[in-house]
Amino acid sequence: MKNAIYFVIALIISIIALLIFKNINLSSKENYITIMNTNYILVRDIAPPLYFIENCSEKIEALKKIFKEKPITTRLKYKTSLISHLGEEEIIINGIIPKNDKEVFNIINNETIEKIKDKNFIIINSKTALALDINIGDNIILKLITKDGYYNAEEFIILDIAKNLDYNFALIDINKLNNLVNLNNLASEIYIKDTKFKESYNDIITKIFGEDLKIYSMSDFKQKIKTKEKIDIIKISKKNISENTFLFEGGIKYIDEIIKEIKLLDKESEIKNIINFPVGIVTKTGSAQSRVYNTLQDLSDISNFIIEGKIYENNKNQIIVGKDLANYLKLKIGDAVSLIARGSRGWLETAYFTISGIYEFKNKNFDIYADTKTISNFIYLKSGNKSPYNESLLIFSEKSIYSDLMKNEILKDMDIIKFDKTE
Repeated sequence: MKNAIYFVIALIISIIALLIFKNINLSSKENYITIMNTNYILVRDIAPPLYFIENCSEKIEALKKIFKEKPITTRLKYKTSLISHLGEEEIIINGIIPKNDKEVFNIINNETIEKIKDKNFIIINSKTALALDINIGDNIILKLITKDGYYNAEEFIILDIAKNLDYNFALIDINKLNNLVNLNNLASEIYIKDTKFKESYNDIITKIFGEDLKIYSMSDFKQKIKTKEKIDIIKISKKNISENTFLFEGGIKYIDEIIKEIKLLDKESEIKNIINFPVGIVTKTGSAQSRVYNTLQDLSDISNFIIEGKIYENNKNQIIVGKDLANYLKLKIGDAVSLIARGSRGWLETAYFTISGIYEFKNKNFDIYADTKTISNFIYLKSGNKSPYNESLLIFSEKSIYSDLMKNEILKDMDIIKFDKTE
């Protein structure tokens, strides 16, 4: 049974790898080995720790000693958006090592190799250029969500428009992409050109990539590429497969049991289930990184700290913001702002909200609060679905239950923080 499961997993992964190769220029009809993680999904806009290949430079050097003169390159793929004066286009940005990438895929020319490393240059497909009405030398904004969950954007210059690049692909230097996403020396796959699979590679890959990696070969399933040339793809992957495509894994597993334990200590206590996630807030005067807190009940307790305006009304796309955030962005009651966040569907969501109130705590005045339904609609979190975001329970109790909670076995692996309401 276990072998059958491994076979199905390997088959799915190999089919994904096959689809990936349709995006590669195969005119040379040469063989490749591809090294990737089992968590690999082509359209990724986030950076879970089990997905990327770490210490990529060191691993490439180790592979070069084994495969000698074979061209080797690596790519870091990440889902982003390109924004021009005409609109926005969702793409897959490929971070590349220019010289190595040319040796393996031959998409970029020699002149481009030197330039792409120097400035914020980007290479895009001709169809993308047409869709966004941009040409070589034009400026364009690249927008993404970083490893830490924050919205980030930076301006790039169109260096080249490549016809043989897949429609929704774009190329930048891999170090620039690592920096943009707040990663360090990571990649999503490694390619070794003109190489066929051998059984002896199993031990080699284990030594380089560790014991938790497994090799899958495309040849096991006798797949054919349209070029009528057989291409062997070795899939190197971690065994602990995860289908979680969200940035956070902070949902509380035993929430019902925890609430029962709290009620045993104080049946009159008020418990609020809160989810929070990073968000970009954009106005005409600037932008800032913040967090949205979404509760399952009205935040009547927070209304005591509103210094201007009033608590938000349910289902009216209203929010309250901290005093410091309001001052930083010069916000006032009635202003409309745009929030940008990665929703539960896996891509960036944008919506307008009206500021109904400004609050002031002792500190932490850069956060945003809104009612459950408004924010759930914003991030497409359906009722009853388990939240993929960081989750916490806020307890209001007139009894001293903190020390008892600290001793509770169910809560032993959780952070329990006691704080003053005015904090």
